[in-house]
Amino acid sequence: MEKEILENPDYNFSKQLGMNSVSSNADLMLHDGDTLELGDLKLEIMHTPGHTKGSMCILVNEIMFSGDTLFAGSMGRTDLYSGDSDRMKASLKKLKQLTINYTVLPGHGAATTLEYEKTSNPFMRDEFHDY
Repeated sequence: MEKEILENPDYNFSKQLGMNSVSSNADLMLHDGDTLELGDLKLEIMHTPGHTKGSMCILVNEIMFSGDTLFAGSMGRTDLYSGDSDRMKASLKKLKQLTINYTVLPGHGAATTLEYEKTSNPFMRDEFHDY
């Protein structure tokens, strides 16, 4: 999903952050609905584009690693390379339809729960509009 970003230092911000240019090839390309097995753990991949076109959440038991899709009280920014606010809205609607009250572990900030975000996060509400 993020092949282009992994391979291009202009898109992965390694140059802009003062680091040596970083590019990498993916060992495995993941897609929506894929399941990875690590011992007894099953990790379900949920494609949630918006922050970038390849953004994803990883669901493990009742835990959601939401990356930069969903934060406590907020969402990931959509103004970076391959970000898209319409796709972010669709991804947040997709998360809102989940029935399990996942513990959400975002890429930044505090942990939260999906049910709490459904009711209190302004970006998860039905009236969410482009900003």
